Amino acid sequence: MLLRVCASFLFAALAAGCSGSTAASTAGPAVRATPATSAVPAMASLAQVVEDGDIVLHRSMSSQSAALRAATGSAYTHVGLVFHRDGGEFVLGAVQPVRWTPLAAWVSRGEGGAVVVLRLVDGARLASGGADRLKAEAERYLGRAYDGLFAWSDDRIYCSELVFKAYRDALGVEVGHIQPMGSFDLTSPAVRELIHARAAGRVDLNEPVVAPSSLLGDADLRVVFSDDPSIVVAGR
Repeated sequence: MLLRVCASFLFAALAAGCSGSTAASTAGPAVRATPATSAVPAMASLAQVVEDGDIVLHRSMSSQSAALRAATGSAYTHVGLVFHRDGGEFVLGAVQPVRWTPLAAWVSRGEGGAVVVLRLVDGARLASGGADRLKAEAERYLGRAYDGLFAWSDDRIYCSELVFKAYRDALGVEVGHIQPMGSFDLTSPAVRELIHARAAGRVDLNEPVVAPSSLLGDADLRVVFSDDPSIVVAGR
């Protein structure tokens, strides 16, 4: 029963982290990268780097983000897809509901404005119409309700699920890693602290889940931009 209750809390925490509401969060383990000196030059350089189909991650400031970080072992809890439209850079992402957000606004919603950009190692898949197919596939979810239960269905959808399914269905590439809900750390102190606050039903511990953090360890993706000292840009 404890695992079922904890899993219920993890569903809520994953959902809140993915939806990008406000609260404090912490950074992951330090590695190496060149931090930005201010938000303005960071956005200027980011806009010059991003290409259609890039995957962007930031550190959510949601009220339950601490539980999500504890469950996944990563500070990065929200993800979206970048495309150029209407003369600027936008992120298509699953919030409530799935919608377009200007890149600068999307970045500003993460802790400290820190952002990481991932790109397919095999860039040829996005050439010759690949990026357009990816955009069209992702746009199928526009207006779709956010999935607060983190279920593997298309009726509602969460951020990393949208990215995973768009890439899979448009390009035949699975980005991120599917894991059963029960494989996350459901007994960590941060998750257990939520038990007294919200005991929302029972969930299937075998439910397939793609966490935003799993994208950072995907061998099919490389880091092309990071202003977070804990994330190394490819080639540096």
